[in-house]
Amino acid sequence: MSKAIIYSIIAITGILLNSCNSHIFVEPEPKIETNNFYLEGNGGSASFSIPIEGLKNVRFYCHLYPLANVSYFNKDGEWLDKPTLSNVAKVVYSAPIFCLNFYVEGDLIHVKALDNTTAKNLKVSAILDYEYTSQSIDFTITPGKALEIVDLSCDFADHTSSFYVERGLKNSFINNSDLSQSVLIYPYKEFQSKIKLQIDDYDFWARGVKGEITIPFYSNGKWNKSDTNKTEITLGTLTQFYSPAIDINEPCTIELPANSKTEMVSVMTYATLEAPFTALLKQPESGLMFWVQGNYHISQPISCKIEEQ
Repeated sequence: MSKAIIYSIIAITGILLNSCNSHIFVEPEPKIETNNFYLEGNGGSASFSIPIEGLKNVRFYCHLYPLANVSYFNKDGEWLDKPTLSNVAKVVYSAPIFCLNFYVEGDLIHVKALDNTTAKNLKVSAILDYEYTSQSIDFTITPGKALEIVDLSCDFADHTSSFYVERGLKNSFINNSDLSQSVLIYPYKEFQSKIKLQIDDYDFWARGVKGEITIPFYSNGKWNKSDTNKTEITLGTLTQFYSPAIDINEPCTIELPANSKTEMVSVMTYATLEAPFTALLKQPESGLMFWVQGNYHISQPISCKIEEQ
C-alpha cells in the first residue's frame, strides 16, 4: 500500500474520531426563548418555559441582595424548609421594596410582579445553574405603588425635652403721621412646628416613605399625646406644619410713635421632644410588612416676644 493511501486513511479516521468526540463530550446549551421581561410594578405578569433537563439549582439576585429573601411553597401553599425541583409550586422573591412571585408548573413558569415601591425601574435576576453552564433571566419591574405606613409608635417614656430660640426676619414699620399708631402682626404664621423622623442607616430603603401620623402637642408645660392632632410626614425628611395646638391668628400689637421708623424682629421660643420610634411599613399589593426604627424629633413654637432693633 502506498504512503499516499495510508496518509489518506489516517486523515479520514482523524476526522471521524473528532466528529464522534464532539458529539459525546460537548453538551448542547439549554435554550431559553426569552431572557428579558418588563413587568409593571403593580401586578404585571408574564409566562415562559425553561429547560428542566440538567437543571441543578436556581438562584436569585438584586442590588439589595443582603436584604432580599427567597421563600418556597408547595402546591398546598405550605412553606418548604427543604425545597426541591419536584415539590416547589411557588417561589416568592422579595425585599422591603419589591415582591416577585413565581408559579411553577413543570417547565412552565408564571411570574408576577406584585410590588416595586420605588420611583425607578428595578432589576431582578433569576439564575439557572445547569451541569455545564448557567443561564440568567432578567426582570425589569417598573414603579408601582409606594410603601404605606401602617403604624408608628414612639417611646415617650424614654424621651428628652428642651427649648431653643429662633429669630425671624427683620420688619420695618414707618409712621409718617403726627399721631401714634398701633400695628398688628401675626408671628405664629411665620414660625411653624417641625418634625423629623430620622431612620437608621441600614433602613435607607425607607427614606421618602410618606404617611399621616398622630403627633403630640406641647401645652401647660408638658407634651401631651393626641389621637386627633395629625400631619403627613416623610421618613428621613424635615416636615414643617401648623400645629392645631397653636392659634396662628393670635396677634401681637406694636406701638409706633408719631413720625418714626421702627425695625422689629420676632423671637420665638420652641419646645422640643426627642424619643426613639418604630414604624411598620407595608407593601400595598403583596401585603408584606417591614419594621424600621430611628429617632423622633419634634419642635413646637410656644411663646413669642418682639424685639425692637
